[in-house]
Amino acid sequence: MIGSVSPPPAMELLSAMITPAVLISASGTLILSTSTRLARVVDRVRELGRVSESLSTASGAPFAELRWQGMDQQLALQTSRGRLLQRALTCFYVALGIFVATAIALALVSYAAPAAWVPSTLGIGGMLVLFYGCVMPKPARRSASTAAARSVSLTRM
Repeated sequence: MIGSVSPPPAMELLSAMITPAVLISASGTLILSTSTRLARVVDRVRELGRVSESLSTASGAPFAELRWQGMDQQLALQTSRGRLLQRALTCFYVALGIFVATAIALALVSYAAPAAWVPSTLGIGGMLVLFYGCVMPKPARRSASTAAARSVSLTRM
């Protein structure tokens, strides 16, 4: 009967580094999607700026004052939404850095066994930051639907 063969330390190290690599990939995906959402907010603010400029030059248009107030409300909503998305993006970048540090710490622990707690602490911290970044922009999703509804009501005027 063949006895169980323990994997060499290099194999254990590579196996341990897979989890941070998966979390690094997840962070990258969240960074990409949040950056896209933030770009849409910036585009919307620019469009609102153009519309508000056209309203200021055509002050005699019907319901101009109401539309101006609507633009102001939408700009406030989009600004708030953009700030939330920027904070979420910052969290994702911080989490990405922590996960890279976790992978490096895993490699260094093989040379300094007393510091074996460092990779676990970094990994847990990175997951908490990633979780916070995922939960934080929830009000931004609500404000997006509110802004869309207001935009439709302004278009009907």
